Amino acid sequence: MSWDHHYQRLQLKVATAVGMLSRHSYLPVKGKLTIYNALLFSHLNYCHLVWGISSKRNMQPLLLLQKKAVRVIANAEYNSTTKGIFTDLLLMKVTQLYN
Repeated sequence: MSWDHHYQRLQLKVATAVGMLSRHSYLPVKGKLTIYNALLFSHLNYCHLVWGISSKRNMQPLLLLQKKAVRVIANAEYNSTTKGIFTDLLLMKVTQLYN
């Protein structure tokens, strides 16, 4: 059984949510976190116990999109490191959900 189709659909949903966050950059951090949790993290968290054991090849694009969203929330530069941002915002990376 392959999860490739599921990952493609999930990437599309997450990319759409990142775009929505980008368009609403004027919102305060709390407002952007609400959008993140409702439109992005809810999709990442749904059934992660089932598909979370997938290969790194499938997880990497989701992680990159999640990092992009976190940078938008924190109003950080596009190339800034996200480790501190995840910690400051008390967010989990998609790769940490399964562990």
